[in-house]
Order: sequence, then C-alpha cells, then structure tokens
Amino acid sequence: MAVRVRQRPDRPGWYVVIDHNAKRKKKAFPDKDTAVRFARTVRERLAEGSFGLEREQPEARPFSTYFETWLNGYGPTRLKSSTQELYWSTYKCHLKPFFGETDLTKITREQVKRFLYDKVASGLSRDHVRNLLSALHECLNHAVKDGYIPANPAARTSRVLYVRKEEKRSRIVFLTPEEEARLLETCREHHTPWHPFVLALLRLGVRIGEVCALQWGDFDLEARSVDIRRNYVDGKMTTPKNGSGRRVDVSLHLADTLKALQVDRKKHTLKQGWREVPLWVFINEAGNPVDPDNFRNRVWPKLLSKADLRHFPIHSLRHTFASRLIQNGATLLYVQNAMGHHSAAFTLQTYGHFQPSGNRSEVDKLDAVPQEHGQTDKKAG
Repeated sequence: MAVRVRQRPDRPGWYVVIDHNAKRKKKAFPDKDTAVRFARTVRERLAEGSFGLEREQPEARPFSTYFETWLNGYGPTRLKSSTQELYWSTYKCHLKPFFGETDLTKITREQVKRFLYDKVASGLSRDHVRNLLSALHECLNHAVKDGYIPANPAARTSRVLYVRKEEKRSRIVFLTPEEEARLLETCREHHTPWHPFVLALLRLGVRIGEVCALQWGDFDLEARSVDIRRNYVDGKMTTPKNGSGRRVDVSLHLADTLKALQVDRKKHTLKQGWREVPLWVFINEAGNPVDPDNFRNRVWPKLLSKADLRHFPIHSLRHTFASRLIQNGATLLYVQNAMGHHSAAFTLQTYGHFQPSGNRSEVDKLDAVPQEHGQTDKKAG
C-alpha cells in the first residue's frame, strides 16, 4: 500500500496516487495543500481498514446541503453581516432553485455559464448577476479546499458578463456645477438641517453609510482631515466596504460648515437636556446616527423635486466628487486614496475618461530635444 503526492507533469496541479491491493488510482487537485490533506485522510482510512479502494463509492454531497453548512460556519467568522445576508438571499432566490440537490461533483462549467446566461436573460443587470456569481464562486472555492471537488467550475466564468468600458462609463451619473449649486442652495433654504449632510457627501466622496457613521472624533477640523473608519449598513456599524479605513482631506467650506454645526449641536444638547453631546456628527431626533434608508427614501426624493433636478441616485454625489477632482487636475492616486478603491487601475477604469485632454503645453515640451539636421540647416539658410 502506498499513497504519494506528485506534481502533474502536463498541466498545473497535483496528483494523489494510491496503490492498494494491486490497484492504482489517481485523483487530481489544483494545489499541493489540498492534495496533501486528501493523502493524509486516505492514509488514515487505509490504516483503519475502512478504505475499500475497489468498492469505494463517493459520498453524496448536494449543493444545497454544502452551501448551507458552509455559510453557517464560515459566514459568522469571516464575512460582514451585510455580506452574509446578501449570500443567503442569493442562495434562496437564485442558487438553490437552479442547483438545488445537484451533487457538487456534478456541477460543470457549462452549467454555471447557463445559470449566468439565464439570469441575464431574465432581466437582471450584469452587475446583479455578478453578485450572484460571487456567492457561488466563494462557496465552490471552499469545496475545492475541502477536497470535495478537484477544481472550481465557476472560475473565470465572469467573462460571460463582460461589459464594454463605454457601457460602464455611460452608467456613471454625476452633477454639473450648476446642478450641484442648485442642490446645495435648495437644501440650505428648504431642508436646512440636511445641508451639512449633503455637503459632506459632495466634498468627501464618501458612501452614504460612511457619512452616517462619522463621529466628531474622526475629524481634525484644524488640519482639515477626517478618518473614514466605519460604515452604517442595515442598522449595524461595520467597516468600510474594502475592509480598511482611509484619511480624506476636508475642504475649507465643509470645515467651516462643520465648525458651525458643532456650535449648534452643543446648544441643541443643552436644549434637549442630554447629558453630553452625541458622538455622531449627523443625528436623528433621538441623538442616534441617521438611518441611510430614511434619508434615501424620505428626504432625497423631496429634495430633488424641490430643486427641480432630474432623478439620480445618492451615489452620484460620490461620482461627482471623483470626476470634479480629476477635472481639476488631481492625480488618479489621490482620487483612489480618497475614494477608498482597492486599486488605481479600478479608479482609472471608472473615472479615467474625466482626465483633461488636449494639453498642448505637455507635447510642446517634446520639442526641447535637439532639432533635426534638415530643420537646423533650413533655419540657418
């Protein structure tokens, strides 16, 4: 009896080779760690006499059973609560009806692609379907690591959801300077308590959950900076979207507005009889953080209507922040850091078309090299 781990000579990956009772069996794995774990399990079972190579029947493992077991165990320890809820919703509404009791070993790449095509054909946006694929891909990745399947059939299938850069960019909605001025003026006149909130969205480029989670201690108004440390989602405080915080510069106008808000907040605290000034910068009547959904559903539509502006999502204020920075000459690296993007490449792909073009002074600098002989002679003659 022998159980050996060997690297595949023909393609990336590893084999576990089992010689037992004059029979040989090979099983392929995508990485060495998974192969080693499987080999260890086989050796233990052979030692116990419970591994009948010639009679072995793989244990049935339905997709639905594995997904629920995986998310119940992995989710609470490694995923944000919002991501867990998204994965559960994805599973119940989309993955379970399609894959259901299909055994993990029977799920093929073609089946995954058919699932994606069907969802797009049903009218779901490609971004929505990409979120569905994310949950499926993550689950099957763990099935590979657990040694239940040799490779992830959902790997590299996102290409079927490819969207051209032009189409992606056409979805980005941002305000013109005139629209921005009208929005702020209307907010100041007719929704006065919300003016600092909307101004912060426009001047910091934060997500609405991040602005709702701001505390006074996050700001250094003299140095004009703020640390984005939290995100308020579904009634819970969590980390920013990429899992880490960032520092953002504060404009002069916003700094002055927040200093005035601090003074008003102290007066309001005394008037309400509160023991201390609330930690949160933007609060509701009870002194708790503003609920993003409350602003989004109740205040935002009324504000746009009063300002006589076209309807656009609140996230457009974040796009406006980024596009305005780039148009004013900010580097992509500066915008990436301010926005909290995971890479400068993503920032370039999303907002690169806002970079000013036609800067002739830059190409004129190229003429500073020594002139060609023909041009020199011509001038001399």
